[in-house]
Parts: sequence; structure tokens; C-alpha cells
Amino acid sequence: MTDHPDGTEYTATAMHRNGADRDQHEELGFQDGWGTVIRQLAALVERGAAAGR
Repeated sequence: MTDHPDGTEYTATAMHRNGADRDQHEELGFQDGWGTVIRQLAALVERGAAAGR
């Protein structure tokens, strides 16, 4: 996480042993799962900010 003019920039990097593992994770929907994680994290942070934390 780093500062960003609009708030905080979050970068996640997924590494795989090989292309086959990467392809399998893509087929299983792992990329969509990361989007879910980011939305949940943002909602948690926003609730904390609204509560004055």
C-alpha cells in the first residue's frame, strides 16, 4: 500500500510456479476472487473512516 492523491494505492502480485498453474487459477476464478477481496477491504476501511477510526 502506498499513498495516492485519491487515497491509498493497493497492489497485489500473484506468482505461479508455471504457466499451467496460472492458467488453472484463472479458470478457477481466482482473479475474480481478488476483486471481491478488494471490495471487502474497501468497505471495511470506509466503515472505519465513517466511525472516526
